[in-house]
Amino acid sequence: MRNITIDPWKLLIGACLIIKPLMFYRLMDIQVNVLFLWIATAFMLSLMFGSFKNMWISFGLYVLLTILMFCDVTHNAYFSGYISLKLIGSAKFLGDAGDAVIAVIRPEFWLLFLDLPLVALSIVKIRRGEWLSSIRKEWFSGVLLLAAVFFLVFGSVSASSTLRSVGNLEFFSVRVKDLLETTTSFGSQQAELDEESVYLVEEDQEDSLFGIAEGRNLIVIQMEALQNFVINREYEGQEITPNLNRLIRQEGTIYFDRYYMQIAAGNTSDAEFATNNSIYGSEKSYTYELYKENTFRGLPVLLKERGYSTIAMHGYDGDFWSRKAMYPAQGFDRFIDDKGYKPSVIHGWGILDEEFFVQSVEYLKVQPRPFYCFMVSLTNHTPFAMDKKYCRLQLSSKHEGTRFGNYLNSTAYSDYAIGVLLDALKEAGLYENSVIAIYGDHFGLAQRDENNEELMTEFLGKPYRFDAMANVPLIIHIPGEDINSTYSIAGGQIDFLPTMAYLMGFEELDTVYFGQNLLTAEKGFVAQTRYAPRGSFITDDIVFMMSFDMVFENSRAWAIDTGEEVPLDGLQSLAERSIALIAASEKCLEEDSIAELYPSGGDLGATAGKDKKEPGAAAGENSEEADGDE
Repeated sequence: MRNITIDPWKLLIGACLIIKPLMFYRLMDIQVNVLFLWIATAFMLSLMFGSFKNMWISFGLYVLLTILMFCDVTHNAYFSGYISLKLIGSAKFLGDAGDAVIAVIRPEFWLLFLDLPLVALSIVKIRRGEWLSSIRKEWFSGVLLLAAVFFLVFGSVSASSTLRSVGNLEFFSVRVKDLLETTTSFGSQQAELDEESVYLVEEDQEDSLFGIAEGRNLIVIQMEALQNFVINREYEGQEITPNLNRLIRQEGTIYFDRYYMQIAAGNTSDAEFATNNSIYGSEKSYTYELYKENTFRGLPVLLKERGYSTIAMHGYDGDFWSRKAMYPAQGFDRFIDDKGYKPSVIHGWGILDEEFFVQSVEYLKVQPRPFYCFMVSLTNHTPFAMDKKYCRLQLSSKHEGTRFGNYLNSTAYSDYAIGVLLDALKEAGLYENSVIAIYGDHFGLAQRDENNEELMTEFLGKPYRFDAMANVPLIIHIPGEDINSTYSIAGGQIDFLPTMAYLMGFEELDTVYFGQNLLTAEKGFVAQTRYAPRGSFITDDIVFMMSFDMVFENSRAWAIDTGEEVPLDGLQSLAERSIALIAASEKCLEEDSIAELYPSGGDLGATAGKDKKEPGAAAGENSEEADGDE
């Protein structure tokens, strides 16, 4: 009888190939079909090692895959989900979230590299030609590996929920599927824009707010990283945002307390884009670069047609996020970037908000009226560290030096700067005849960061979940008007244009838009992407979070008020609407639909739905007919 000798070095490599994927899926926090994922990835790693006679080629690939796994778990810890080829175009702007991304790297992530020296040592010890001797033809392993991967990739669109789940989550399958989706139309959703006229005012609706801002200057301030949880809240007896709180209490103010970020690959720039155009930003790369040659008919263009001059202001490099090219494309006559400001000090990313606002008002003094001014603040940017002399809050020792503590102080400073802006507008005689809108662009404290989650849960007195992270305030102040209301309808940044247009007296919007007028809409609906799997959404009552594997049955939903889990019954059509809205918006950008509908730039023509319909009706009215996973 032949003696079978087991090489311990081969066993060591085999053990590494088995343990690595298990560790990876644990770090990715994947909890569905983990056994199948583990087996599939371990099997394909083993096939990869058997596909090359020279084992050092296999090892080189293994190192690259390990680096990719590390990038995946880091990306997932901040953005949620696998890293994608689609993001290569925005990689040069990683600094926009770089500090925050680095902060979420946990020590256990580095364990992914622990086996590399062991595998390298094992290869040295194994005698040449003895690796996987039972598989004598390397090409057989390669063919089997490709077959297994493509089986999972195309299984991701199968009828079997288990196969779809594994196909959408397995490490190798995700890579190939991402490549196909980036270079072909594989997996793309179809969604047609509904072409009918858009009316912001209906004969039977209450119109007490319609047109109350008509003819006024419009000043919109996008506040960096301003989350809603700081509004009307104290920290150890200290009011965090006294100026914003005071503004909310004043006559002439409308406050939306369930307003949510809607950003994609462009982060801050996507918030600007959605706000001004009521179109979702792109997940492929940053919208401002991809579509700067497109035609747009957003708020700047619509107001220019009513005789407004338009100006955008941001105290940072105008080439960043391609603002210098994209602002004119959206209809802004003038853009003032960092070269137009004279900061007394450079703090963080540049000019302090206080100085930015004061110097911006100087430009507005000579701006032709009425004007639309769009400002983007800067100081409250990650990592939120403030010089002591700018700190407005006294932090406890527990919160000193934490991102949570830094954020509170940085936000308190930004609120102080808003007070300076309001005073400067009054002094310049611009306050009374203006409408002033203030909103946050995106979150500051990532919910998936364990330290943030712990401190925020303690501060809020309830779990810090996605909806609390994505919730940003929208405050619209119209001086002299007899109104003071808080609206708790769920809304997002794509709803800003139709809502503001209603206040400014637009009975009809001759453009393509995807939001709804929050002042007359019957129900709120906020489609989410980027920081939540596609298909996720928020309504007035619930948050629906699509499963990471894009299988509806594995998803979860909870009540906004109580945080309690709710059944998924009746939610699938809304998930499909969320998917279809994003798909229709992507199609609008890719095909430059506005240029086709408005070849002369100002003709009345086919548009995209009515505000009084179900949420999402403003574009992609047939959204429930569109289905399919990402």
